[in-house]
Amino acid sequence: MQKYRTTAIFIVLNIAAIIAGIYLVITDPLFEGMMAYAAAFRIINENYADPINPEDLFQGSIENIESGLDPFTGYVPPRSYQYYEEESQGEFSGIGVEITVRDGLLTVVSPIPGSPADRAGLQAGDQVTMIGDIDASTLDPDEAVDLIRGQPGTSVELRIRRPGLKEQFNVKIERASVQISSVEYAGMVNSTGYIRLTNFALNSLNEMVTALESLKMMGMDGLVLDLRGNPGGFLEIAVAITGLFLPDEALIVSTGGRSFTEEFQLRNFFEGDYQDIPIVVLVNNGSASASEILSGALQDHDRAVIMGDTTFGKGLVQNISPLPQDGALRLTVSKYYLPSGRIIQKFSDMAWSENLVKTEPRAETVYRTTGGRKVYGGGGVVPDIIYDDEEPTLLESVLLVGGYYFDFGIEYLRKHGNQLSLPLEPEVLDSFKVYLDSRGLHVSGPIEQAFDDFMQEAKKINPGFSDKSAVSSIRSKISMIENESWEENKNTIMENLSITLSNLAYGETEIYEKYYLRYDPVVRAAISLLENRAEYRQILEPEG
Repeated sequence: MQKYRTTAIFIVLNIAAIIAGIYLVITDPLFEGMMAYAAAFRIINENYADPINPEDLFQGSIENIESGLDPFTGYVPPRSYQYYEEESQGEFSGIGVEITVRDGLLTVVSPIPGSPADRAGLQAGDQVTMIGDIDASTLDPDEAVDLIRGQPGTSVELRIRRPGLKEQFNVKIERASVQISSVEYAGMVNSTGYIRLTNFALNSLNEMVTALESLKMMGMDGLVLDLRGNPGGFLEIAVAITGLFLPDEALIVSTGGRSFTEEFQLRNFFEGDYQDIPIVVLVNNGSASASEILSGALQDHDRAVIMGDTTFGKGLVQNISPLPQDGALRLTVSKYYLPSGRIIQKFSDMAWSENLVKTEPRAETVYRTTGGRKVYGGGGVVPDIIYDDEEPTLLESVLLVGGYYFDFGIEYLRKHGNQLSLPLEPEVLDSFKVYLDSRGLHVSGPIEQAFDDFMQEAKKINPGFSDKSAVSSIRSKISMIENESWEENKNTIMENLSITLSNLAYGETEIYEKYYLRYDPVVRAAISLLENRAEYRQILEPEG
């Protein structure tokens, strides 16, 4: 009898707990909001004037989930999430080619070295006119990528128009698993090693270890680690790579957020094999997140000289959670702190910034490295040696965005049998200017075009509008600006021409040996510093 009474009491208590749980759920503001959302969704789906796709309605509403939050939180559509997963894994299935749209034509930027596209002979500048039986001119780049990619072992047929050839030709390419390397290049200049790391993917640690071991076997006694343009990646991978250069138990980064009851510290868990080698880390305003953890931690431990431009300033950690219908949610879950205690998130006047970092000291707050040097928070990692990435001028922006370097490079190399001599002779710059004239861009064309547009609009408003003397004076000044603009930008234009032509002539790997290690001013400065150990050590000494 006692047994049944105990069982009855247990059942009653469980029912009471369930009822209490249901009550808490239905009175929870989040639950109430979801019920209201579901009701609104159903009413719109059933009663809107035109038929709608419920999936489109759902995706459109969830894409606005970041409203009022920080700009790094948001919905990741299925296609973008698929590309993210592939990049994170370091491989994808396809033919291995980067494409873009030039003058309305699907154009090959470059095949990945060793990929099926590379083996099939595709070249930069090739124009894809057909993908199978589909006219490529009707596709945007994402649609083209979807058609070109596919399962390993299957094939795709492309029709190619190649500059310099009269006839188009077909090429059938078998798809395969294409590896995406994080270490884009590793090599030596005398006794100085150089590694270009493009992101922090799952394969990045193994690639870094392999590259370092190879350079060590070649006699490396100093390292230039190039993180310029590296947008980040996995926090854990960044911590592990940083640990290669630090002693066991060294603090690398701390994280803290609402889901953490206390600060969570990530320390090195092994003795780094390269903790004694002198290092220069190259960064710029495209170096973000995990790149800032690596460069900031090495700076805080006085293990490296940081050189370049101030980094992006992203001191927030995101998790990506898969959602139904193949999308995902990217959510900011915490802030991270470098070993000195600084947070490098850039402050802004926007509400999201104030909410996330309102308790943090501003950029002028001084922190100290392990050796006592001054460092600052709240605005990215500030290099020890500054090489500013200057904002592009109007002319530079037009030349870059308009694809003029790329198009000229294709034409130039075709005329010269794909042969390139560096450094470029001044005649190449002259040829580029002639090319721009032939394309209707008379150096400061954007200014002149803007003035012409203004004149046309003025005549629409007032057909009788005319002031020949004023117009003549303005055009004369534009001509003066034209010549001054070209002269002021000559060096930058020549540098961009060198990079573009080298990329087209040599590919992504050989360009480092042919151009960057020889002519990149920041790389050359880093190598020079490592060759002058007294100057290197002096930079890492505490002030005063």
